[in-house]
Amino acid sequence: TNGTRGRFEETDSELYDRYSQGVYHTGAGTSESIYANLLKVKGVISALVYENDQKTIDEYNTPANSIHCIVKGGLDAEIAETILALKPAGIPTHGNVSVRVKDSQNINRTIKFSRPKKKYIWVKVVAQTFVDQNELAKSGYIVNITNNIMNYGNSLDVGSDVILQRIMAECVKINGVNSVDVSIGVTNALTDNEPVYGKRDIKIAPDEEVIFDKSIIVVS
Repeated sequence: TNGTRGRFEETDSELYDRYSQGVYHTGAGTSESIYANLLKVKGVISALVYENDQKTIDEYNTPANSIHCIVKGGLDAEIAETILALKPAGIPTHGNVSVRVKDSQNINRTIKFSRPKKKYIWVKVVAQTFVDQNELAKSGYIVNITNNIMNYGNSLDVGSDVILQRIMAECVKINGVNSVDVSIGVTNALTDNEPVYGKRDIKIAPDEEVIFDKSIIVVS
């Protein structure tokens, strides 16, 4: 029998659009329903709903038995209204933004959520190129490596860890690049002093997002 034609891999934006229209957007009281509906709020680029269902504070300082929504984009008031409408009764919210909103009974409620805290990723790359005439690195390969690293960084969602091997893979995609030695570090601001570099993945908390900037990517 003849096969059926497939489709290209789903992009992040397509996933967000589909998810917000899926079964969870009609529900309430679950992290999945909150997530699906936050993605429908005008201006929201990405969201993450994190639950601490334990009886003690967790490693990210999330209080016991609370819900933590991390939202990029959108208006504070509309985000808070969405969380209030959908969160389980009696479960507190947590975050670095507090908004007072009225519920259906005209009672003021304080809803908390977070805007992502930025973590700046510093990258040092030492690239070795082929010497074979058929595979010589073309002029501009350093720029191309930098651009590939930027594309990787821009693909990461809020709360996504930085994976060293992924950066290395982006570097060796460039024609003529044989191998690379990559070191990475992290700071809280672009203007901070240069960090101590390492050769390990960088763990990112649920309420953090990574920022890659060409000014702190060095390729040689």
